[in-house]
Amino acid sequence: MGDRGAHLARVGADAVRHGVDAYLAERARITARAPGRFERREWAAGQEDARERLDLRDRVVAATIAAVRVELGAAAVDPGVWRRIKERHAAEVAAHPAAEIARSFFNSVARRVLGTVGVAPEVEFLAAEDRSPPAAGGAPVFRVFDGGGSSAALLSAVVGGFPLGVPWEDLARDVRLAATELDA
Repeated sequence: MGDRGAHLARVGADAVRHGVDAYLAERARITARAPGRFERREWAAGQEDARERLDLRDRVVAATIAAVRVELGAAAVDPGVWRRIKERHAAEVAAHPAAEIARSFFNSVARRVLGTVGVAPEVEFLAAEDRSPPAAGGAPVFRVFDGGGSSAALLSAVVGGFPLGVPWEDLARDVRLAATELDA
C-alpha cells in the first residue's frame, strides 16, 4: 500500500477529525446558550436546543461518512485502509481533552462505512486497550458539594455553586420543595 496507503490514512483521519471538531464546536455553541435560555425563562427554546443537541451527533456523523466516501472513493470500504486511519486517529487524539468522544465518533463512522456487524477490533477502538492515561495537572471536570447530610443543604450548596444572572423568587422555598421531592 506504501505511499498511497499513507495518503489514504491521512485523508481519512483528516475527514474524521474535521467531523469530530465540527461536532464538538457545534455542541459547545448550543450548550453555551443554556444559561441565557434559563435566565430568560425561554423554556421552549431550551427544549429545542436539547433536541438539536440530541440530533447533532447523528447529523455530523452522516456528513462525515459522506465526506469519507468522497475522499477515499472505493478505498472507503477497505478494512486495511481503516486500520491505518485508526492508527493515525489514535495518535492525533491521544492528548485531546475529548479523546473518548473522538474515538467513539471514529467508531460510528468506521462501522457505518464498513457495514460492521459485531465487533471489529482491528478497525474500532475498544475499551481500555485504546485509552491513553489521563493527562496530569489538568483542571478538574467536576465539582464536589457537601450537603452535610441533608438533601436541602446539598441542594442549597449546588444552587449556590452556580450563580445565575437573575434572582430567585424564593430560593429557600424552592430548595425545600426540591429536597422534599428528592427525598420522596
